[in-house]
Amino acid sequence: MANIPMVGNAQGDTNFGGLAGAPASEASFYLARALLAKGDAEGASNTLYEIGRTIPEDLRDDLNQLNMAIARAHSQQQQEQQDPYAGMSQEQRSYADRQYQRDRERQQMAARQFASKAKVVPELVGVWEMSPDNKFLPWKKTLTIESNANFTIASHNEGSARRGKVDVQQAGSMAQGVPDNVNGQMMMFDESGSVSTMWYEFIDRDRMRITDLDGTLYEARRR
Repeated sequence: MANIPMVGNAQGDTNFGGLAGAPASEASFYLARALLAKGDAEGASNTLYEIGRTIPEDLRDDLNQLNMAIARAHSQQQQEQQDPYAGMSQEQRSYADRQYQRDRERQQMAARQFASKAKVVPELVGVWEMSPDNKFLPWKKTLTIESNANFTIASHNEGSARRGKVDVQQAGSMAQGVPDNVNGQMMMFDESGSVSTMWYEFIDRDRMRITDLDGTLYEARRR
């Protein structure tokens, strides 16, 4: 660009924007990562807008992972914020709410009955640190399973915890610390009455893969 005048117009178009393209893109990448870690998926998405063309080559794989993480987090936030009664009249809302409460009471009753019979296998008892397979997803959790089938899942980024009973259905068995197709399903009966499912597969005695109900894959390591 030596000896070439740097010019621009009122619309912001210039002939020198690319000079700072790579450093600016790298800065945007790290800013987006920080925003996602704080739970601001929309802000992270806006920060990454059109930086792909100038991102340093060594960050391209990370950029792809970060974009996928942002999409997952944004989708989850939209689902959580969605109004289930949108478009309903006040009368329809009241009816739907009463129906929801009745369904919830039945669900809680069924969950209590199942929870009273919950059991776990010895291999799962302990404290497990769960990390998403996508390193940019801010969804790290700590899963604690006790021998009496009590469980706690603590979310690191939200600072919240779920508790209840877990019932385990397992296939295969652990032999001399080596997994022999050891996998199964965990039915989580929350104290609130909700029920969720996670699937697990042992890698070795102290590591397993866990797939959450929303399809998120975690690696869990025994603490």
